[in-house]
Amino acid sequence: REEERTHLFSVVAATWLVAGVLGNGLAGALPGFYAALTGVQPEGIPAYRSALLVGAGFYGLGLLPLLFLPPEERQRQDESTEQPAAPSRVVSGQIAAFTAVAALLAFGEGMILPFLNLFFKERLGAEASVIGLIFAGARMVAFTATFLVPALTQRWGQVRTVTGLRLAFLPFLAGMALAPSLGLVVPFYYAWSALWNMVLPPVRAFQMALIPENQRVRVTSLAGQRSGV
Repeated sequence: REEERTHLFSVVAATWLVAGVLGNGLAGALPGFYAALTGVQPEGIPAYRSALLVGAGFYGLGLLPLLFLPPEERQRQDESTEQPAAPSRVVSGQIAAFTAVAALLAFGEGMILPFLNLFFKERLGAEASVIGLIFAGARMVAFTATFLVPALTQRWGQVRTVTGLRLAFLPFLAGMALAPSLGLVVPFYYAWSALWNMVLPPVRAFQMALIPENQRVRVTSLAGQRSGV
């Protein structure tokens, strides 16, 4: 139901973050484990290939729950209680707006995320092990913050929550670029990551509430946003 969506999307986003931390840890350990079993080099192609194959196996397991979902049943409403459908041009405009926002955010994300490793290493002198801990810590902070989203949307509403959170993470993003030391950059990065992930559940709930049911797959495909910054 509509009132449950923000809670559902918050739990999904939090689960994604925690599973990402566990997956990263498992991926880091698998090449060494495979090398110990087979005697190959832990940094060689066979060891890395084993980690990729295990990851592919988890993707396959992720499809199994879909086999147990009940068949979709279309609910029929009486004509007297059925709400009038929004004009197609209005829905198309809403989908275009969601898609444009998602494209701009993805463009900015694409300019930032690929360089974070280099930024931490080259500019701030962090070692690879420290960078891994920083990323894992950011996910855990974002995991905790995601559970605050239902309370915020209940108090402020979806639109104000999304707008406020997106405005709030901009100073932290700028501070991360301007801070002179790793000790100052990490808190900015954690705050930005938490706020970024907090936005995703109310955005998706707002999309589902605004877009007619027969267009929701379309808007999710065009304006979907990833989790786990």
